[in-house]
Amino acid sequence: MMEQAQSPASGGGAPSTANVITPSAAPTPAPTSADAVMAQALVAGGHWTEAQAAAALADVGAEPNEGDAPASAEQPADAAEPFNPYAAVADMKSTLAAVGIEGKDAGAAEFIVKRGLERAPTPEQNAQESHEVLQGLQGLYGPEKAGWMVEWARREFQHLAAANPKLVDLAERSGAGNSIALIQQLAHRGINRYNRVRLAK
Repeated sequence: MMEQAQSPASGGGAPSTANVITPSAAPTPAPTSADAVMAQALVAGGHWTEAQAAAALADVGAEPNEGDAPASAEQPADAAEPFNPYAAVADMKSTLAAVGIEGKDAGAAEFIVKRGLERAPTPEQNAQESHEVLQGLQGLYGPEKAGWMVEWARREFQHLAAANPKLVDLAERSGAGNSIALIQQLAHRGINRYNRVRLAK
């Protein structure tokens, strides 16, 4: 089944990111603000370039100059709200259900995310695990197949993140984007969706 579709990327290798499936130009800390999550989602959707996202975020979190309004008055109302893992997981489940991911697949994704949130990997750990996961995939499938499998997983994840940009932050916080099981699940779903669209033409 998987061999029916070609790699969606122009190259055979997987990109170097801090988290295998989430869009990132370099191993940077996981986004912690709504601005950063939205910027990543816009890059993932092809609406912004990495340079445009960086420029838009350049002043986010900067110290106000003397005489400026207090920073809290300039921030969105929800900017100071602490991350709530229970609400984040419930939000993810709603998004998955809305796109038809339920039952065993949704349960597996929930388990992976919850387990990851319990240990909350650092950006450095995310980067190291990303390297190890890519090596693991190459050991399972070979370099070429592993490369396009990651690309399919990234494409499917971007499809989900378009419906809910908060999934990018959740995947980074939990390290779920470095789960081989989740990468496999996303890749298979992306390929199957591609084949359905192709056969419908």
